[in-house]
Amino acid sequence: RHPSERDGSTTNDAAASVKACGRVRKIERIVRMRFARLNPNKRGNALMLSRRQISVAGLVTLGWPTVAVGSGVRETPAPALLVQTFLRANEGRRRALGRFIELNWLAMDREGIEQGLFTHATLLEIVGAGEIDADDRIDYIVEVGYLTPGGYGDVSARFDEIRSRHRMTPVDGLLFADLGRVVGERQLRPVASA
Repeated sequence: RHPSERDGSTTNDAAASVKACGRVRKIERIVRMRFARLNPNKRGNALMLSRRQISVAGLVTLGWPTVAVGSGVRETPAPALLVQTFLRANEGRRRALGRFIELNWLAMDREGIEQGLFTHATLLEIVGAGEIDADDRIDYIVEVGYLTPGGYGDVSARFDEIRSRHRMTPVDGLLFADLGRVVGERQLRPVASA
């Protein structure tokens, strides 16, 4: 959304930035203390870590979402749209389908994340039947987060370039059509998270 449409949220954004800086400093202190206890060097408990190393270690240790970019780390942006694609494996091909998606779809999605097309891409395996009928069986869900509400339509030209460069890696000599099929798709708009 354009900053002028935010209903005064610029003040809140500034306050959130200041608060986040305070949290990062607190995390840096905690990480220094923990690493000093675990790895004291010749100078006693003084640990020779850069501010970047401490920030990265703190973010990863505390489970904050991060994505490595070149030599730095940035916080993963929140998606404006989530797209879930439902997959059903052909008989006896469940594991092979999951491996195919990992080697091919997620490989292309990783490049899309690096180029800023997506916030994330995740392969989820269904582990329980729940309340789904046998006819509606789903084996995997691929979830992709988009930065814009337009989703794939906003990034299709750039993603087609990635797809054209990617060479499909068969699993057990088989490609997607031999392993399974798409049985549905759902678009979701994130509303709130904890």
